[in-house]
Amino acid sequence: FGNTVSVAWTPNPAGGVPSSYTLYAGSAPGANNLAAIPIRGATTYTATAPTGLYYLSVVARNGDGLSPPSNEVAVQAGCVAPPPAPASIGYTRAGS
Repeated sequence: FGNTVSVAWTPNPAGGVPSSYTLYAGSAPGANNLAAIPIRGATTYTATAPTGLYYLSVVARNGDGLSPPSNEVAVQAGCVAPPPAPASIGYTRAGS
């Protein structure tokens, strides 16, 4: 909503129980060049982000190591441009 970004994920029931997560944000698909946010004991995160398009993924961690990254999602924070002009306007004439 606006510049507030809320992210939630579900732990994978297979394998060991995670003790923490790291949320990665990138400026392009497959990148994690903007942020690596450690999250302990929660499966949600909310932050205010500058207007832009971000690519997010999550990695789980426990005493045995790191998981592979989750699927990646693209998130648009804020508005980057006004909407395009409406198209296909029409009219109906009634009578003469």
